[in-house]
Amino acid sequence: MAAIVVLAVIAIIVLTVLESILECLLQNRSVSRNQRILNKINKDFEEKRK
Repeated sequence: MAAIVVLAVIAIIVLTVLESILECLLQNRSVSRNQRILNKINKDFEEKRK
């Protein structure tokens, strides 16, 4: 009985850690995509100023 409880707690901890890692990766990906969009806007702006 105690072993089941311990396994359940470990599983919850592992899932929580995995979820936070995935969230971090997704945020990094969206940050890099936003950075590319900003770079493109800056390039367009620079070209229009010339």
